[in-house]
Amino acid sequence: MSNQLTKRSDVPLALTWKLEDLFKSPLLWEQELEALQDDLPSITKYKGTLSECAKQLTDCLLAREAFQKRIVLVATYASLRFSEDATNPDNQANSARV
Repeated sequence: MSNQLTKRSDVPLALTWKLEDLFKSPLLWEQELEALQDDLPSITKYKGTLSECAKQLTDCLLAREAFQKRIVLVATYASLRFSEDATNPDNQANSARV
């Protein structure tokens, strides 16, 4: 029995994660990561205004929830890519970016 780890490229496709369910391509993942950064003002605009009225608080919480769902997808994709091959510098860099 060998102590060698199986390379990701040698694992049968049926035994791998189907990351396309999260993002169809690394390019789409990259675009969503950038979009999240661009969309930060949709959350930060509520700073200091939550006590104005219940609607303001509700709007903020709904915006935060939607934003968080997007973050989870981006972070999960990067984490799973890193888990596939932690020696891959692209996977390392993308995981650190998230």
